Amino acid sequence: MSKLLVVVGATGNQGSSVINAVLQHDPSYKIRGITRDTSTAAAKALSDKGVEMVVADRYNVLSLRLAFKGATAIFAVTDFWQPYFKALASHARLREVLVAPRLNFHSARRLAEEDEIDQGRKIVNAACGLDTLDHFILSSLPDARVVSGGKHDTLAHTVGKARTLEYLRSLDKPYHPSHAGNREGKTLWRKTTVLWVGYYMENWMNMPWSKAKKTGDDTYAIRTPFPPNTPISLTAVADIGRYVSSLLTTGVAVRPVLAVSDRRTMAQMTATLAAATNKTITYEQISAEQFETENPGLGLMLAKMMAYMAEYGFCRDDFETVGAKDLGVGPLTSFNRFVRSVDDWTSFFEE
Repeated sequence: MSKLLVVVGATGNQGSSVINAVLQHDPSYKIRGITRDTSTAAAKALSDKGVEMVVADRYNVLSLRLAFKGATAIFAVTDFWQPYFKALASHARLREVLVAPRLNFHSARRLAEEDEIDQGRKIVNAACGLDTLDHFILSSLPDARVVSGGKHDTLAHTVGKARTLEYLRSLDKPYHPSHAGNREGKTLWRKTTVLWVGYYMENWMNMPWSKAKKTGDDTYAIRTPFPPNTPISLTAVADIGRYVSSLLTTGVAVRPVLAVSDRRTMAQMTATLAAATNKTITYEQISAEQFETENPGLGLMLAKMMAYMAEYGFCRDDFETVGAKDLGVGPLTSFNRFVRSVDDWTSFFEE
């Protein structure tokens, strides 16, 4: 009997990785991809591979329930960054960014957090009550408040994910009328695997704050507030799908799955990038204020994230997690291997 995997955010980084891995490794699954627009090139490419592409809205429970119908497994991910950048753009149009840049950052962050919480609750409510469902895989992040003992409670893109998980856990309690869908939620939580994904290796190519800035004749510098010799948990996007494909075989994990590919310091990654691109690149640790000046609307928020990661890592060592060896995932992508796989690093350099 064929099984049905439904992927939320099918054309995004995580969703497309999951789809490609399952297509390659587990032909027993039919795949349905959820997107906002099936006419895009990315959606058509997945359709050409045999994926059933459907339109659904993460903010609309009814559309999600229709898209989830018949699902054996669901992979779900929420989005902080698109609402954040949308809020920043809106504030810029109102000229708030010129009047009070710090207020602009904080208000945009709060709007994006609430938006992501709304997405998460609606996805969870839509998945409740699916009698065909065996496995609900939710991409999330460690709760910064728990990891830091309350020191960090507004850590940007972790807040919405943590609140979504709190909401899902809250459904695993005796029924109360104030909790919509609680009867079904009790069962859903026990079918849930939480997936923790590290810092994308691909961010080196795609994000403005990761670019190497020109400092002289053919010399460049990477400048962030992160300490040069503290390891960072990294995830290659392709490896996310490998973890999920293994989970579909092994079943529900009772502890969070740490979907990490490699751990490297900023100094090590800078050296690897310099060797691969044949450029002179140095790493410079700068202040949060300098970082905000170079990355308006982003620097302060990212600096908080980096300070947290520098102090606590991805999650504390005493947290019980499931890793690649437990799931038989491999081979994973090392940072060196990722860098060698990129043919063109032109976009990485800011002249």
